[in-house]
Amino acid sequence: APELWYDREFVLQSIRRHGTSLNLVSDTLRRDCEVVLAAVWRDVWELEYAAEELWYSRDFVESVISRHEHALKFAPEGVRHHREFVIAAVAKHGSAMSYMTDELWKDREVVLFVVQRDGRLLQHAAAMLQRDREVVLTAVMQNGWALRHAAPELRGDSEVVLAAASQDGWALQFAPPALWRNRSFVRSAVQQHGWALQFAPEEVRQDREIAFLTVARHGLALAYVVDELRRDREIVLVAVRQDGRALRAAAPELQADREVVTAAIMQDGAALQHAAEELRADKEIVLAAVSQDGFALQNLVDELRGDRQVVLAAVRQNGHALQHAPDAMRTSREVVLAAVAQAGEALQFAQEKFRRDREVVLTAVRQSGHALRYASAAARGDREVVLEAVKQSGCALQYASEEWRHDAEIALIAGWSDPASLQYAF
Repeated sequence: APELWYDREFVLQSIRRHGTSLNLVSDTLRRDCEVVLAAVWRDVWELEYAAEELWYSRDFVESVISRHEHALKFAPEGVRHHREFVIAAVAKHGSAMSYMTDELWKDREVVLFVVQRDGRLLQHAAAMLQRDREVVLTAVMQNGWALRHAAPELRGDSEVVLAAASQDGWALQFAPPALWRNRSFVRSAVQQHGWALQFAPEEVRQDREIAFLTVARHGLALAYVVDELRRDREIVLVAVRQDGRALRAAAPELQADREVVTAAIMQDGAALQHAAEELRADKEIVLAAVSQDGFALQNLVDELRGDRQVVLAAVRQNGHALQHAPDAMRTSREVVLAAVAQAGEALQFAQEKFRRDREVVLTAVRQSGHALRYASAAARGDREVVLEAVKQSGCALQYASEEWRHDAEIALIAGWSDPASLQYAF
């Protein structure tokens, strides 16, 4: 009945139990703080129906802005312009700042508070505050990308830009060309983030001293120096010794340089893929590469990928390299034993006959109990194999045959190794 919507107790109970909307109740009850708050606690959008006069109650405002991030959306402009209320709302819910009035974006105290929480919001600040050094520094220290919203004169301020770069190196893309002519700035920038050299003007990227300084700390920055310097043997050697992958950016003649390639693969065997073809076919070079990174096996010419000595060196460095060995090598018991001794779970790449081979499986589970998962059914039913597996990793019990999962001694050993394994017992 319509008259019930004037009954305060009925309305309160209806809101609390059924989420009744304020748009159904009388105007008198829309001015009732307790009734409105009861509705708002269930759904902040009910503030749309609250009487405006409630917003002039300090207790009401403080209650709703502390509870709901969108409360300010429904507030009269006078409330959204109130510095204290806005700061309180933003302190509780950062997204509340989206409801600030234009006037507050001119308020230095408010903007400082806001950019401390999210520096990117500098973009909404008044132009005079985007020129305020303290405001901008505060913003970029919270989020380096805020630099893009700073006034041009502050984007050219070395201290401001480096502060932004300390938070996010990609902010260096907003530094103007004039700042890159400051050698002190350049040294600081590239020492922090070598890849930032890509944002520098060409005259900086062709500076040999800067190139040396950069690649000595960030070898991959070799990709951002000019072509002439990527042909500079001394610079390239410094780069690949810091990060072998820098060989990719070296000039072709240096990718064919034995000393350069050796330096690169000694740092990262995978760099072999960037060497000239004749060096990728050089057994001495290849052995050095796979001994540093067994996975370099996948980048070899077929002849060397099928070389027993090379494959053994690769799987001894990383047993999982077995997956890149040709079928002819995976039939070799010596190769498979070497692989599972280094990484037990490499058993998954072995041929079926080796998953049934007791010595191979025992070697695998002693290195990693979880290798039991890849053993044959017969091996998973071998008590000694299961015991060795659960000693290494209790949770290997889950891969044992049902008979041994019900074995009290095996379950006890597994439990000592890892209490979580008992979920697989019995």
